[in-house]
Parts: sequence; structure tokens; C-alpha cells
Amino acid sequence: LSFENGSKLTSIPAYAFDKCLAFKGSIVIPEGVTSIGQYAFEKCSGMDGTLSLPSGLETIGNYAFSECSKLTGGITLPDTLTQLGTYTFNKCSNINGELVLSKNLKNIPQAAFSNCSSMIGSVDIPEGVQKINANAFQGCSSLNGTLTIPGKVTNVSNYAFDACSGFDALKLSDSITTIGNYAFADCDGFKNEFVLPANLKTVGEFSFSGCSGLVGNLAMPDTVTSVGKSAFAGMSGLNGYMYLSKKLTSFGELCFYGCSKLTNPKDEQGNIQIIEIAEGTTALPQQIVRC
Repeated sequence: LSFENGSKLTSIPAYAFDKCLAFKGSIVIPEGVTSIGQYAFEKCSGMDGTLSLPSGLETIGNYAFSECSKLTGGITLPDTLTQLGTYTFNKCSNINGELVLSKNLKNIPQAAFSNCSSMIGSVDIPEGVQKINANAFQGCSSLNGTLTIPGKVTNVSNYAFDACSGFDALKLSDSITTIGNYAFADCDGFKNEFVLPANLKTVGEFSFSGCSGLVGNLAMPDTVTSVGKSAFAGMSGLNGYMYLSKKLTSFGELCFYGCSKLTNPKDEQGNIQIIEIAEGTTALPQQIVRC
């Protein structure tokens, strides 16, 4: 799908080519287009070429290219782009190039790139991003390199990087206060030292579950007040000491299950025997330190 040379088109309206299943080849959006409406190319599942976006593009609506499952190549979002919709490239599972994000994005929307399982390369999250929303990169299992969360992000939402198993290192900014449920679950490719953000307050359920390659201590900063169920379960590579936050008031069951290499003193069955529980803790769950 392409447009004539010299096209004066400035926008592609919502639903313009929604479910045009017979289209094949590439999608070439002409220069001069500044906005692409919601669902504009949703489920154009016959398009089996690449996607070319114009250099002056400013906005892309919700679900604009969702389930264009045969598109190939990479995705380059120009730096003029400031608004990206939810589920924009959801289930574009054949995209097999690199992702280049606009430097002027302030937030990564919900499920914007979820299940782009063939997309390769590292992801440079712009410094201006403040929030990474739910499912943003869930299932992007072929992305690799170091995943760095930049300094203005305060919230990594539920399932944001769930099952992104190709990354080999994780660096979390100290600005992060909340890590959602399953945010980094089953990212078993991480191989570096595990360091939690200095200002972290809340760790969601299963947030690091299955991150078996991370090593070092499990050291909670004293800002942490809540840890969810199975938050650190299956982190079998951790081989240092476990330090709990002094302000911890609640934590879910099995939150340290399978952390078998932690060096805290253990009983004959291999369960951690001595940990310091904060004075403010109001309740202990079952099997809290079953390792």
C-alpha cells in the first residue's frame, strides 16, 4: 500500500484501512502525514512487506497497526512523534528488525509492542519517558542487550517486560518507586548483579519471578513497604545475603521461594533460619522463606 508522489495527505483517519485483509506488500506512509488514526491499519494481516513512517509524524492512534501479523523489517518512530496509542503494534509477530523509539515520547503505552516476538536488537528507552505501562513489551522474547530503565521512570507497570527472555542485563533507575505484578517475570536471560532501586516502595506479585540468572544479594532498600506474592520466587541465581527493608509492613506468601543459593543461615532442610523482620510488619504469610 503506497500513495502517489506529491500526495498532500496530512492525516490517515481512524479505521481507514481496518481489516483490509486482501492488501499485500509494504505500507509506505507519505511525507507530510502527521497523524495516523486509531485502528487505521488494524488486522491488515495480508501486508507482508515493511512499514515506512514519515519523518514528520506526530501521533499514532490506538491499535493503528495491531495484528498486522505478516509485516517484516523494523519499526522506526521519528523524533517528531510525541503520542503513541495503546496496542499500536500489538501482535505484529513477524516484525524481525530493530525498534527505534522517538526521543520525545513521555510514556510507553499499554501493550504498544506486546507480542512482537521476532523483534530484535536492544531497546533504547528515551530519557524523557516517565512511565512504562502495562504489557508494553510483554512477550518480546527476541529483544536483547541491556535493558536500562531511565531516570524519570517512577512506575514499571504490570507485565511490562514479562517473558522478555532475550535481554542479558537489567539496570533499574533509582527513580522507580513501583514495580508492578509480573513486570519482569521469566526474564531468565538477565545475568548481571541484582540491584533494586534506592527509592523503591512497592514490589508487585511475581515481579521478578523466574529471573534465574540474576546474581548477588537480595537487598531491599528501607523505603520498601510492600512485597507481593512470589515476587522473587525462582531467583535461583542469587548467591548473596537477603536484607529486608526496615519499613516492610506486608509481604505475600512464597515471595522468596526457590532462592536456594542465598547465604543466610539455613536449617537442616535448607530453609532460611534467621532473617530480621521489621518492627512494623503486621502479618507473616505462609512459607515466606521456603527456599
